[in-house]
Amino acid sequence: MKKFLSLVLALVMTMSLVTVSAGAKDFTDDASVKYAEGVKVMDLLGVINGYEDGSFKPANTLTRGAAAKIICNLLLTPSIADTLPADKTGFKDVPSTNTFAKYIAYCANAKIINGYSDGTFRPAATLTRAQFCKMAVYAMGCGKELGKYSTVTVFPDVKPSHWAASYINLASKGKAIILGFADGYFRPDSKVTYAQAVTILMRQLGYTDA
Repeated sequence: MKKFLSLVLALVMTMSLVTVSAGAKDFTDDASVKYAEGVKVMDLLGVINGYEDGSFKPANTLTRGAAAKIICNLLLTPSIADTLPADKTGFKDVPSTNTFAKYIAYCANAKIINGYSDGTFRPAATLTRAQFCKMAVYAMGCGKELGKYSTVTVFPDVKPSHWAASYINLASKGKAIILGFADGYFRPDSKVTYAQAVTILMRQLGYTDA
């Protein structure tokens, strides 16, 4: 899996931004898309699709179910992810008929995601930036590196005592301005947007210019 991701990323990185843009679709709201290069790459790979009206809506918040689908598309390729069986997810609020059931089941079995103590997953709930960083770290198989980042403070509002400090610091890999905001803060408890989620995944793949 990681070898596949590395090969795909290496291929994309050898392409100029102009080539990437030419191969990816033009969203109707391209002008408002932040982190545009990362979005174009993920679109080219089929990891994201946008909305039926042709827009990407970069500022829309990501739900837990949609996040599981994006991660499956990235790890398995969209064609394989689409054939995943809608088995029991283990969460009482995610029946096999749920739109995201197969993606949630895969991510849960791969230990990429967790549910809540009451046995629910809450697929329609939104994710915080901190929560998505944790998902990205485990999706990319970087959990073994956490120890090196647990006490590093990259952002002034993410103290070493924060539950997600190691995940955030590992996902940012020192370039705070990329995953943070212009004022240098990360705002871990803010809802993660589609554009931000794409950028976090790109950085976890090593594409630090996203």
